[in-house]
Amino acid sequence: MEFIVRPSGRNDLSPSVFKQKAIGEVQAIRQDGAFDITPETTVTELELKFKEHYGIIISIQRLSGKAWLEPTFTKGWTLNEQNEQGKNLAQS
Repeated sequence: MEFIVRPSGRNDLSPSVFKQKAIGEVQAIRQDGAFDITPETTVTELELKFKEHYGIIISIQRLSGKAWLEPTFTKGWTLNEQNEQGKNLAQS
């Protein structure tokens, strides 16, 4: 899992403006504890957990062939379903 932050005020999406960070460096809500991420967790559920628990808006992406895509139309799929779809497309 990577946390990549775009500098505030920048609209440029080129890779050079992003910086990798640890979760403790980017979380807006300071609370202890953890939550489970299972293969049955949906993309929507995981995004909501990060927002509620840490105050972080995340973007889950799936490898589709050779490109990383945000699963816009499949956010209701589980992480396992996303992984299986990615594997199937990689084998095509």
